[in-house]
Amino acid sequence: MATHNQRREEAFRIARQARRGYVFGLILLASLSAASFGASWFALSNERAHRTLLSVAHEQIHLVQELGLIAARYASIDEPEEQAIWRAELITARNVLLRQHEALLLGDPAQSLPPLTDPLLQSIYFDDPHNVDFALRRFVNLLDLMLMSRNDAINTDIVYQIVSLSRGELPAALDVITTEYRARAQGGIEQLSQITLGAFIATVLSLLLIGRFLFKPVVRRALERTLAVLKAEEALEYSTDHDQITGLPNRHAAHAFFAAKAMRKQKTKIAAIHLDLDDFKMINDVLGHEAGDEVLRVTAKRLAGVVRSSDFVARIGGDDFAVIVPDISDENELIEITNRLRATLAEPMVIQNRTVRVGCAVGVASAEARDTDYERLMVNADIALRDAQSVGDDTVRLYAPAMRAELEERDSLLRDLSRGIESNEIKPFFQPQIDAKTGAVTGFEALVRWNHPKRGVLSPFHFLDLAEKEGFGETIGEIVLSKSLDALIKWEAAGFFVPEVGVNFSSDQLADNGIVDRIRREADAYSVAPERISIEVLETIMIENDDNDVVRNIKRLKENGFSIDLDDFGTGHASISNIRRFDVDRVKIDRSFVSGIDSDENLRKMTLAMVRMAQGLGIDCLAEGVETPGERAVLTQMGCTHLQGYGIGRPMAIHDTFTWLNQYRLFLRSQQKARA
Repeated sequence: MATHNQRREEAFRIARQARRGYVFGLILLASLSAASFGASWFALSNERAHRTLLSVAHEQIHLVQELGLIAARYASIDEPEEQAIWRAELITARNVLLRQHEALLLGDPAQSLPPLTDPLLQSIYFDDPHNVDFALRRFVNLLDLMLMSRNDAINTDIVYQIVSLSRGELPAALDVITTEYRARAQGGIEQLSQITLGAFIATVLSLLLIGRFLFKPVVRRALERTLAVLKAEEALEYSTDHDQITGLPNRHAAHAFFAAKAMRKQKTKIAAIHLDLDDFKMINDVLGHEAGDEVLRVTAKRLAGVVRSSDFVARIGGDDFAVIVPDISDENELIEITNRLRATLAEPMVIQNRTVRVGCAVGVASAEARDTDYERLMVNADIALRDAQSVGDDTVRLYAPAMRAELEERDSLLRDLSRGIESNEIKPFFQPQIDAKTGAVTGFEALVRWNHPKRGVLSPFHFLDLAEKEGFGETIGEIVLSKSLDALIKWEAAGFFVPEVGVNFSSDQLADNGIVDRIRREADAYSVAPERISIEVLETIMIENDDNDVVRNIKRLKENGFSIDLDDFGTGHASISNIRRFDVDRVKIDRSFVSGIDSDENLRKMTLAMVRMAQGLGIDCLAEGVETPGERAVLTQMGCTHLQGYGIGRPMAIHDTFTWLNQYRLFLRSQQKARA
């Protein structure tokens, strides 16, 4: 019995020990699991938070760059409907940028963003040298200033500051933030890896103590956690270096690729090809952003499919792509690669069952790999791209040092022009027009001039094309019209009745649906009858605008009583039917048919044909560029009704017109007395 009881007691003791060991093992395992779970959850939460912060900060950089492009485009548009579209885009992006910035500072539960409490991050946001908060709010304030301005009064210095901030200082400051968030996210992943590894080792040892029956589930859970960490690390690395829409490497990856090539210090050349898609915004507006994203994906696939295996294709902005081309042997090879890129993009795309054609402007820059850096090479390619865009769509330009000087000169002139408009330096000069038979003054043509404080009086040749491209054409046109109407009033007050003043209008101005109402309001403001205002239109405008807003606006101006002069007549191919359809009041024969007409039989024949055509249509005819008495005599004999040119009077400032009018009046009186 004793032996049995002893064995029974021993069995119970062993069972109790096994039970205690099992319970202890379970408690130990549970404790380890709880500690591991808590630490892992904490580390993973931190990693997710930093990854979210990194994503938001990355998006801020893209938004800032996009806002710079939108602001520049918005400032250059004249057409109200397109202005409204760009303005809405600008306001939306601006609000998103500010909302994200507030979320990064104050926290946003919806995005799992904590408030900013870390001293180092606070220092980056609020202290020098970075002061991200100040730079971003300054950027937003500049946007607000531009949005508060009427489009015709947008300060180009503000636009220039916005574009400069969006391309340099602000992205650089935000990049400091993204670098810090990226480091913290990476640190969180490493911490999570260490916690997981420690928990894994402790769990394995515990499982060896409590038996193999719990080993497999724990190992499986540990492996799952390890795989999750690896996937999170891979996802973070991929999102840092790749564009989410196209899958191409991004600007950061392109920089890294260039740095790797430059480190080899080879004597070969490396090139950057910067491509900007033409009319991409129109695709987004007409077909929608999903279609726009598909165009980007197709573009990325095509570009990657035609480059060499050693080349590097990246998406570096909204509709901007870059190709880094290492080991260039000569310029011909670079041109061949560029032509392949353009050719593949020129092929039609089928997007949402619609055929879409996408061209591109291209800027190309190259340099010795060991003698340049990524930023300088890309800036040079961007300068070449801007030069290509100034020429027109689907254009290629290779960077040349002169381009930088031209761009700086252009930017300097643009800043001066913006200041000059505000400083009242834009003024009309007036050239007199007379009746060919009587010699009486019939009007003045207003010719825009810029009284530059350093360069003197500049003709339109030096600044008008730039002004119209940068959105100042309408403003300058309004200045010339207003000052011309004011001149009519001043001449009359001084005792000189000038029947009319001619004001030139470009095709872009005449395409504006509000042009007729603005001219009418300006005439009413000065109490000037419409028939005393001559709208001068180039002959080429009739040829290029057969049936659109330009035609309709010219007809409306005519219906409102304004005179229509067809300028530079004879240099284009305007038909008689077009002249009649536009109901032109007068044609102005170009100076090329007038100079030397008294000694050139062919000129006389051509000009006589134009004069007789005008007579046949019952409209007046003015000869421009009359300089000599011989030319004046021949034109008068032909039947030309009006004359204008240096032989009558040079273009002059308003204060000089009074002297000229007085002297010319005395001259006419003396002639009348002589004839009497």
